[in-house]
Amino acid sequence: MRKSVFVVVGLSFMLYNSLYQYSWNAVYPLLLYRFDTQELSLIFSTFVVVSSLAQVVMGLVADYLSVRLTALFSAIAASLGWLLSSFVTDFYAFLGVWALGSFGEGSLYGVAINLVGKWFPERRGFYIGLVSLGFGLGGFIANPWILSQSSYAFVALVLGLVGLLTVVPLSTLVRYPTGLTGRTPLKTVSDLGFWLIYSAFVISTLPLLLLSSSLYLFVKGTYVESLAITLFPLASGLARPLFGRISDSLGRPKSLIIAMVMEALGVLTFLEGPELKLLGTIIIGVSGGALLTLFLTLVTDFFGARYSTSNTAMLYTGKALTGVVLASLQALETPLLVYFAFPLLGISLIKGAQRVERQVG
Repeated sequence: MRKSVFVVVGLSFMLYNSLYQYSWNAVYPLLLYRFDTQELSLIFSTFVVVSSLAQVVMGLVADYLSVRLTALFSAIAASLGWLLSSFVTDFYAFLGVWALGSFGEGSLYGVAINLVGKWFPERRGFYIGLVSLGFGLGGFIANPWILSQSSYAFVALVLGLVGLLTVVPLSTLVRYPTGLTGRTPLKTVSDLGFWLIYSAFVISTLPLLLLSSSLYLFVKGTYVESLAITLFPLASGLARPLFGRISDSLGRPKSLIIAMVMEALGVLTFLEGPELKLLGTIIIGVSGGALLTLFLTLVTDFFGARYSTSNTAMLYTGKALTGVVLASLQALETPLLVYFAFPLLGISLIKGAQRVERQVG
């Protein structure tokens, strides 16, 4: 089997995964007919936490037992999350099936990223970025259609069937290369550099997660509402292969710093009227999308490809922590301007991680 097949498979996984995060703002108004805003906030938080933790559990299964079984289970779970949610109206039942889908989405995300990260070490940044393109592009493709619908049940039914008919069969093609080297998860978490990277990941992705969960609330009622919801995932997706390619030449740490500066500027732009909010949506989408790809690639660079599914999964648990921090900031009604500081603090942490790894090396 040609290696290019794995790019197609990984990209397909990401296109589907995108729907859980980047179509949330599109399905949000449809779900308001079932649940209130507090319940919807809990549903999104459940996705963030469960999808992140799923990567750790299934990352170990993929690295130590079978990546193919991991991919197959994940694809089925992600599809059933949509399919079953179309039938349930009780809040706790919905939360349960959404957690199932989120678990599948999270573990499938880890497989997709590491599938190309392991097969294409020489241009790892570009190929991880190319596959990650799907994580924004899927929402961009689906959101106009979702926004035109009036029934969540119909939308979820269609998306569930699409997963079962396309993503599940593709999952049977997955396999990892042999002969790879790298640090075990235990050695990785014993490294100070990893925790500096982890901390930078948590705080610098706060603006991105803020818009992922609440963009609809920021732009509702303005004439840029639909355009912002549509362009946000596209900007996030297109940035990933672009910054991945740049990072292959410029280096991952320098590319991360550029993206963090952009994200901070995007927060400032987002403080004003509809036109600047639209510009800020694009800037945060671009820079935030780039950050996700670059952080995951950096961990594989520093700690090796053999156990990268597990190691990147441990990093990705930071997304759950980011969700907790974000919920706390929102509960305290923290001014939007405060989010400007988080990416800038992330820069100092990345520089610290570089120094640690140079000493280790």
